[in-house]
Amino acid sequence: MSTKRFRNIAVTTAIAGLCGALVWSCYSPTEYASPERELKPQWASKQEIEGFVGTSEVKFTYTLKTTVNGSNSPWVYFVDFAQDAPKAVRLKKPAGMDNIFADSPLISPDGSYVTYFLRSGNTPRGAYVQELSPDAEPVLVDENGGEPHWWKDSVGNVYIVYCDELLVENIAEGQGKTYRRPVTLGGSNPTIGSAVELANVAMTGGLSRDGKFLCTGYYDAAFYDLESNNLIKINEGVQVCNPAISTDPNNPHEMLFLNFQGPQKLNGFTQSIEQHAAIIFADVNNAATNSVMSGDFGYSEWQDPDWSNHPNFIAALGMISTSTADGVIVDLEEKNLLKLNRNGNILDNTSTPSLWVSGVDDPVSNDPLAMLYPSAGDTVKVGETVTVQWAVNSTNVSSVVVMFSSDAGKNWEQLTTRAIVPSQATSLEWTVLPSQAGDQCFLRIYDYNDESVEAYSDLFVVTQ
Repeated sequence: MSTKRFRNIAVTTAIAGLCGALVWSCYSPTEYASPERELKPQWASKQEIEGFVGTSEVKFTYTLKTTVNGSNSPWVYFVDFAQDAPKAVRLKKPAGMDNIFADSPLISPDGSYVTYFLRSGNTPRGAYVQELSPDAEPVLVDENGGEPHWWKDSVGNVYIVYCDELLVENIAEGQGKTYRRPVTLGGSNPTIGSAVELANVAMTGGLSRDGKFLCTGYYDAAFYDLESNNLIKINEGVQVCNPAISTDPNNPHEMLFLNFQGPQKLNGFTQSIEQHAAIIFADVNNAATNSVMSGDFGYSEWQDPDWSNHPNFIAALGMISTSTADGVIVDLEEKNLLKLNRNGNILDNTSTPSLWVSGVDDPVSNDPLAMLYPSAGDTVKVGETVTVQWAVNSTNVSSVVVMFSSDAGKNWEQLTTRAIVPSQATSLEWTVLPSQAGDQCFLRIYDYNDESVEAYSDLFVVTQ
């Protein structure tokens, strides 16, 4: 069987080591002044948003420390700029959690839900999904989950990717883990599926659109290659803050982060600048691909940048003082900025802003064939019966052959005794044999009549 089109599995040597310098925690920010009442920012108008972004179908989330039922802690808010008079709406917290910090809200691909997590200090207290409605109840994703991110696969399935540790002191030693759970959205009660471990280290910055890389930051900036199960450190161990994976389908293997102190160690960006003065963009080859300087827009520093679902726009806080900030949208192509609030008062402690823009194409595959399950990082066991699933997106595909490899594509075996007609089935019940155990497993499907029409699964593991 020809395997010449099978992608190479490049093994990148993991770089071990721990920076001995004093490391500052981005989860222990400066204690900013706490408002005694719920502040009401003056928001940008629907027309201003449309003029800057190209549509008024834009939503914005952030957290704000608010006194509720005698407890003062950050709560999640959202603003819908499609409204004639945009205003902030506060979401509920889980019962009994009024005094627990809400952090890092991110809006779902369809713009209808938010995921966020609660924390006590540096300890995650649960990741949640919640409809963007003041009456909606939070739905628990994982009681130990932190830094949740949305991820959508090539055929439109939605997942939450999250970790169970917030501050990893030595990423090479594998502290914490990263997981993925499927989410079925609909109404006020999304359904959460079973967890699948993606990596044996906590990665806080999300999963790339093609499902191949995780990213993280703080003590170390790094990517995690899910095909080779290797860490790729960037910036030579210089501490960074607020890592986030790219949402650009043309450049999925990039991340953004805030600089910390001292010189950076990136190809194309080595200067020493003030803390949090730059939002830096870097790829898996340790090359700086872009940067946005706070001083260019009159701010002392940035806080909490994050990519929106639209790759041209990011959200961030432009610091006015230690107690006030503007929530802003930055256009990465034009290097322009729009202030979302007019009176610099959305900040208290960590405000973690996030932006959603309507009309962004979902990463749904137009390829004739697409593998659905197993997915990246999945583990199946010998003796189990697994439902292999795929999608056929072309009427030209008459029948499908399913192949399996346990050695990264060097050798293949056929799982079907005959080709499967798409009109009859797009799945296969596969009983896993002892001889099929391995940690470099892939599935391949192809058109029986045209072997060049094919698709591969991501890397998964078969255990005894």
